[in-house]
Amino acid sequence: MTRIFRHPVGGQGGILKPMPTEISTANCPECTRLQDATQDALRQLVRLTSSQLEAFQAGDNGRFARLDKEVEQVMGAKERTIGAFHQHQKEHDNARR
Repeated sequence: MTRIFRHPVGGQGGILKPMPTEISTANCPECTRLQDATQDALRQLVRLTSSQLEAFQAGDNGRFARLDKEVEQVMGAKERTIGAFHQHQKEHDNARR
């Protein structure tokens, strides 16, 4: 990794301090992928919970139970994706130091 140094602290002959490396999360493909995956999971949850409400109101217990399992799976996927996104954000933060 190439380090860029700023002007010495205290004028000439001072200590060189590395400049923080700026890594834009806006241009990061992994950030974009994780954000898209989270949005997709949230859209699925909206669709599934709407269908689940309809099944509940109709008294269709079998359909409700099947949808409930799907909701749990999508919720788990969403949580894992958000966790991965937060971890990736930490990696960006560490790279800036």
